[in-house]
Amino acid sequence: MSGAALGARAVGGALAWFRDAARERPERVALRGAGGERSWGRLATDAARIAAALDGAPSGPVATLLPPDAGLVTAAFGAWLAGRVIVPLDPSFPAARLAALLADVGAGSLVTTDACASLAEEACARAADVAPARGAPRVSRLAALLDGAGAAARSVSGDASSRAADDGAPAAASLAGPDALACVLYTSGSTGTPRGVCHTHRSLLANADARVAGYALSEDDRLAALYAPSTGGLLATVLSALRARASVHLLDPRAGVDGVPRAVREDGVTVLALIASSLRALLPTAADGDLRGLRLLSLSGESLRADDLVAARRLCGPDAGLVNSYATTETGTACRWTVPPGAERDAPPLGRVADGVELAVLDEDDRPAAPGATGRVAVRGTACSVGVWDPAARAPRPWPGVWIPTGDLGVLDADGVLHHRGRADDAVNVDGRVVHLRAVEAAVAALPEVADVAVVAEDAPGGPRLVAHVVPTPGAAVDATAWRARLAADAPLAATPSRFEAHASLPRLPGGKVDRRTLAGVGAAERVPGGDGLAQTTDAARVRRAPHAGAAPPASGPPTAAPRNETELRVAALFEEVLGDAPVGAADDFFDRGGHSLLAVRLLGAIEQRFGRRLALQDLLAAPTVAALARHLDDDPALAHTQCVRLRDGDEGLPVVLVCGLFLYRHLAQALPAGRAVHAVFVQSELDALRGGRGAATVEAMAAEYLAEIRGVLPTGPFHVVGESFGGLVAFELGHALRNAGEEVGLVGLLDTAPPRLRRVDHLGRLAHHLRRARRRWTRDVRDDPAPTSNGRPADARSSTALAREARLEEARSRTYRAARRRYDLAAYSGPLALYRSLDRPEFDAFHEDPVAVWRDVGHGPFTCREVPGTHLGILRPPHVSVLARALDEDMRAVEAARG
Repeated sequence: MSGAALGARAVGGALAWFRDAARERPERVALRGAGGERSWGRLATDAARIAAALDGAPSGPVATLLPPDAGLVTAAFGAWLAGRVIVPLDPSFPAARLAALLADVGAGSLVTTDACASLAEEACARAADVAPARGAPRVSRLAALLDGAGAAARSVSGDASSRAADDGAPAAASLAGPDALACVLYTSGSTGTPRGVCHTHRSLLANADARVAGYALSEDDRLAALYAPSTGGLLATVLSALRARASVHLLDPRAGVDGVPRAVREDGVTVLALIASSLRALLPTAADGDLRGLRLLSLSGESLRADDLVAARRLCGPDAGLVNSYATTETGTACRWTVPPGAERDAPPLGRVADGVELAVLDEDDRPAAPGATGRVAVRGTACSVGVWDPAARAPRPWPGVWIPTGDLGVLDADGVLHHRGRADDAVNVDGRVVHLRAVEAAVAALPEVADVAVVAEDAPGGPRLVAHVVPTPGAAVDATAWRARLAADAPLAATPSRFEAHASLPRLPGGKVDRRTLAGVGAAERVPGGDGLAQTTDAARVRRAPHAGAAPPASGPPTAAPRNETELRVAALFEEVLGDAPVGAADDFFDRGGHSLLAVRLLGAIEQRFGRRLALQDLLAAPTVAALARHLDDDPALAHTQCVRLRDGDEGLPVVLVCGLFLYRHLAQALPAGRAVHAVFVQSELDALRGGRGAATVEAMAAEYLAEIRGVLPTGPFHVVGESFGGLVAFELGHALRNAGEEVGLVGLLDTAPPRLRRVDHLGRLAHHLRRARRRWTRDVRDDPAPTSNGRPADARSSTALAREARLEEARSRTYRAARRRYDLAAYSGPLALYRSLDRPEFDAFHEDPVAVWRDVGHGPFTCREVPGTHLGILRPPHVSVLARALDEDMRAVEAARG
């Protein structure tokens, strides 16, 4: 079906085509992804339910914090049916970045999943701090919207709306007009401040229809897309497949690229859309013909090289078409070039102008450049965005001129084919994201340890990498790992330098500007890693290395020592596998060895497969060397032996020991004021009990085990003892044990800990509550159960196995804790005791006697009870953990002051 024919179907509303498709083919598959399949009928029904649920939501755009799967598409259509604007956000972004975007767009609601709920709540809380007048966006979980909105959808006034909820066809009355604003897509912005690019329904559909025509899509196609959820490429690709009545297979970039060949092979994918960096990341593990079966491979996101096309042909075979697409968030697809057979060894041009846009190459006076002359590429047309979001007006601010600049330089040849000639500004394309070097420089310069900086882009096998050349402040300790982590807390990983190089001063031209060509010419062969993870140049004739605190002398011989234990050997092997570089030593830094955001995702996937641990990008940023990452993995209670871990050093006040958890307390340890030593302990014998083996299975026995472990780090007291939930009982018993041994104890802190054997007040009410919970859980499990593949195994067997393992351990933990709790008798305690209760308490608390009164009666010494915002576990997570840390610190200081 042609793009023109599809455009005619949009008459009567921007989503009339969606209504028609749902009615014509309700049983046909529309979407495939990690969450299974969605038919047209289910997609439309779920979208109508979400629209009904959003009917009473706060005003303003609807943000989504969802992976690129069927849930994101459903939420988008639901918001559009409700007449709302969507703002897709990326779950891989840090909370600070998400908060800035939410505050800028003035989002009223944020739709997310259970897995991203903690990040969503933290981002919304921070957004309220950035823009207090608007308040925090309301967080809604997608599953809850779908569960609770069915009745609401059927109650919407009007027969058409009622039928929409029942038969999966959106009502025509609810459809927005073609020129209504549809979405706001955030880009990096030339100044480092993200800017929201605004698209109407008309521009989105024009862009989608251009892809339908350019790819010759039909209903027989299966189109797979591997794009980040916040990009316009994902929306345009999904809409193009649905407009052509094809099915779309959504792949998650966070899972890496290794699953792409499997999707092509097992799901019959005929058209594949990737950014060029994803193709390069696929090459180390892909074999010849792994993408055979594709009708078409579309590459975009950055300039293609000849070797990219050679590799693509090797993977796809001789029959697949290869397309180079040139697109920006502001303009949609501007040009497209189909690579002629046999021309893979030539660097491809950007191509001919796509449908729905006009293109010009402009000179310095904004006039069309002479034929063959280099100029600034600009675009206009129905597929282009209508402007940039204006936070003050809460509406798009139109583009200032007729043409929309792309930031690229180009040449139009005599045949009307556009050739790329670099950038007109300082932007580079890193892993498919436009990154402005001056904005990265500003972020690095804001670090207190940096006196001067210049950031350059360096060619690397996987694409451009950012290198920050810095002059440290006098006496500053340089810590590249900490710098990366701090920068990535406010920006995407692609906008964070992969490597830092220290200099006494930066080379400058006679006019005083930084000599960036000299900096860019410092090749990798001229660098050796410093002991602190900071790369240092060895070419003193061109750039003088700075003598600074914290930098070790250049290494001689092998870069670092060999791995020293089994975990380091396994991690080093993964580094070598992912980076394609060997040998790797214990102190080798993943990013210094050429790692970037796409390879980081692949490494994290390999760690999950080999270790059964799911880590976040922030974990790798905090522990980027083989040795540090191995220690991080060994700290996992499910892998480690008996240990009491020091989470933070300090010599102010008494130490605090957090029991029955390690990673459970990581945010609390960071939130407590600096200067106090913080330890966490989780003993192996307790794990043995949880797994059904031998070990301590009573509170008293557990406390004895914990005390023996604590003695290895803190031979004598006094110290504070704090535990969460069941850990509070162990902390309480530890206080008894220490006082019975004649030792002084600081504060015993109980974090939302219920006393054992609380008397139940309303048995029938409690039973009804548990039945409701079981029903909701069963419904959620059935809906979220991944569809089996052709061989009967789950589509994501590795993740399912890991989750099942965690579920079994959690079930054993709960069973063991319940048994120990029943056997434990509270005895009067005369030391300082503090209870910290979550404000968002479980619903069934109302069926028990007052736990505060029980603890108050047991405490014969100073007793404090404080209420902390958050859920049972939420009090230990941002943003609420800061409130808990402040209250806990105040109570510990009061106990210390009373001691004199």
